[in-house]
Amino acid sequence: MQEQAQVNYAIRNSEGRGRGLFATRLIRQGELILSESPTLVCNGHARLQDLLQLEQDFRALSAEVRDEILMLTSFPPTPTPDVRAIFATNNLPLGRHATKGGLFLKASLINHSCLPNVHHSWNTNLRRETIYALRDIPEGQEITTSYIELKTNRSTRRTLLNTQFGFSCQCEGCNLSEEGIRASDNRRNQIQTIDNLLPQVAQFDWEKTIHLVERAVSLMMEEGLHEHSLIHGFYYDAFQTCAAYGKLQLSREYATRSYQS
Repeated sequence: MQEQAQVNYAIRNSEGRGRGLFATRLIRQGELILSESPTLVCNGHARLQDLLQLEQDFRALSAEVRDEILMLTSFPPTPTPDVRAIFATNNLPLGRHATKGGLFLKASLINHSCLPNVHHSWNTNLRRETIYALRDIPEGQEITTSYIELKTNRSTRRTLLNTQFGFSCQCEGCNLSEEGIRASDNRRNQIQTIDNLLPQVAQFDWEKTIHLVERAVSLMMEEGLHEHSLIHGFYYDAFQTCAAYGKLQLSREYATRSYQS
């Protein structure tokens, strides 16, 4: 894993969004921004015994750390800061299919964008959440991730964000002209359609599958979506399809692309 040479971000106020992380220098694509252990861990099923353990673990933290946690927002808002609500709003899954989530003092501050500039994932070997730059991030730009599925149009995204997190997204991917919104929605709807079609098409036409994968990735680049998990998924579909049809050279090429994405 790439080592982080120095801290390349600072915590600052983000207009209309509370606190966030901002680049303190140019951060290059692929650069490690953050590697952090969870401060609190709880089962995502929120059973009573898990919530009681969460509160006990919270009380065991230092006063300084408790104050940092209580500064995080929660949705729906509570009359006074509540660690249960804060955890429910701000926790990140500890793995792709994990039942447990973790609350992080820094990673949980990263705000949402429909055109995120970082990718976050749980490193099982390190037991840490790792944040990498998806593209170059200029000094002073806010570091953003995505809270929701990105293969949807603006109306759907805003509804999801408002329902789950209590805000109407005003990111650069949403604050567009009417013409820009139509073009963006069209690209994302096409990406979603291709994603839905691939499992069926792959059963009878490997060439069309490759065409659809390449089209989806091209649309993502046009949209400014550099999300690793999406691109990885499309290239992995191409790899599996080529392997199934005995197209070994192509399967190796797409396996490499999937690995590198």
